[in-house]
Amino acid sequence: MSVRDKRIIKTKKAIDSAFWSLMEQVDFRDITVNDVAARAEISRTTFYRHYTDKSHWLEQTLLDRLRTHTDDAAQIPGSDRDILIRKMARILHSISCDRQLCTLIQLNTNYQLMYRFFLDRLLTDYLQRHGSRTDPTPEESLGLHYIAASASALIEWWVRNDTLFTPEQLAQCIYSFHHRPQQSKS
Repeated sequence: MSVRDKRIIKTKKAIDSAFWSLMEQVDFRDITVNDVAARAEISRTTFYRHYTDKSHWLEQTLLDRLRTHTDDAAQIPGSDRDILIRKMARILHSISCDRQLCTLIQLNTNYQLMYRFFLDRLLTDYLQRHGSRTDPTPEESLGLHYIAASASALIEWWVRNDTLFTPEQLAQCIYSFHHRPQQSKS
């Protein structure tokens, strides 16, 4: 790793740390780039080399954290029922251990919408990558989006309610909700 790469990592960590500590004191909307730069001991110009604005930082942070959680679960090989539940439980466990992410989800409706958008997108991508078909029909694609949206809403509810269930219990519920036999139409 080059010296430049190490400086970039150090600067981004300082920016992250500054944002997280500021968000413990004030609402995200009230935080300015000047506040972050001062807390991180960097210049505004340095901040703008990495992010276009504070919303860009938030989007990137949410996406990176959620991607880390879903990528971790992808390491579990296989696709049968028990393995899929274990993969979902790993994602849920990872999210529940990420206190900063959980706090962010609970703070403000705008963050929740952004979180849900990214989690929907990641879950849809994840389901498509690990599904049985590489080219789903329009109905299957709609079903994937439906499952991802409802699962992310349940995960948000779970976080807001202090993870009432274990990750394994919630994973089992999410799986069973979406794999119930279809009722025949009369």
